[in-house]
Amino acid sequence: MGDWKALPRGSFFRSARLDCALSLLSGAMVREEKSGKLLALPYSENAPFPLAELFCLARIGTVGGRKCVIYRVDEKNSPIL
Repeated sequence: MGDWKALPRGSFFRSARLDCALSLLSGAMVREEKSGKLLALPYSENAPFPLAELFCLARIGTVGGRKCVIYRVDEKNSPIL
């Protein structure tokens, strides 16, 4: 597994709608894995849920000491379970 890195600017998902929602968030990180990537978005219970459209695919975890919502995506950056 790779290290967490800041998500580069520009499109990430294959969906313009998800890319637009992602562009409104800050602090996104990505990590390469054998079967795709993990996308981590900082999470606070006092703020709107990051990428609420994908709520059912999210898991909550810690990345770099911060609470994050973590999504798994395939090699084409499509969200997966």
